[in-house]
Amino acid sequence: MASALPDLPPDVAAEEVSRGLILVVDDEPDIRESLEVLLSSEGYRVTLASNAAEGLRRLEAANFDLVLLD
Repeated sequence: MASALPDLPPDVAAEEVSRGLILVVDDEPDIRESLEVLLSSEGYRVTLASNAAEGLRRLEAANFDLVLLD
């Protein structure tokens, strides 16, 4: 799979570049944590919320590129 990361200067490692910010909203801790590990390992910054109210608060506090809902 080809990388979607931009061309980087030689002094910048690819792992230092974030692909985007994702909000994960799920009431199951194991699912939240699994998604966080998976998405983080692919270069995404991940914010977690355990319910809709918390998700809405986090959504108002940051500009997310993607929201994953249970």
